[in-house]
Amino acid sequence: MADRPEPPERLEEAAHVLAGATVATTAARLHISERRLHTLFTAGTGLSPKHFARIDRVRTVLAADAGQWSSVAARAGYYDQSHMTAEFRHFMGVPPAAFTAGRHPAATPCTA
Repeated sequence: MADRPEPPERLEEAAHVLAGATVATTAARLHISERRLHTLFTAGTGLSPKHFARIDRVRTVLAADAGQWSSVAARAGYYDQSHMTAEFRHFMGVPPAAFTAGRHPAATPCTA
């Protein structure tokens, strides 16, 4: 069964479930192993499911209204505001409050 290809909509379903769940929970809901989920994601997006989930949480913070950062962190699925700030800074280069205030990091060229 491991060599049987997943239907194309399976990746979309996995992404949808992963947005609000852990990798283990997502795999269980889809009735596939975590390894199969990893293979599905890597082949379909070039990202691991965990990395995809981290990016999705940062996108949730970007879409939120600035203000009560602890509430934003809870809605986005972070353990606490500090966890959200650290992960946001990792991906965006500045904390969420600085980013929403327009203080973005200097642009740097992409490297392969």
